[in-house]
Amino acid sequence: MAKNDYGLDSVAHSRVHTNSYKKLVLDRMTSQNSAEGIIHELNNISNELLNGKFGN
Repeated sequence: MAKNDYGLDSVAHSRVHTNSYKKLVLDRMTSQNSAEGIIHELNNISNELLNGKFGN
């Protein structure tokens, strides 16, 4: 783990983006049909990541 700018431990960014993570994001993005849909889904993914629920 590495310390971020706020002194909190964080996983190294390069280890976060695994192939399975990339596939989950791609699957969710390709199901969207508009810019608004993509933005909405990115916000959903962000919230899931912040709450430790992405991919569960």
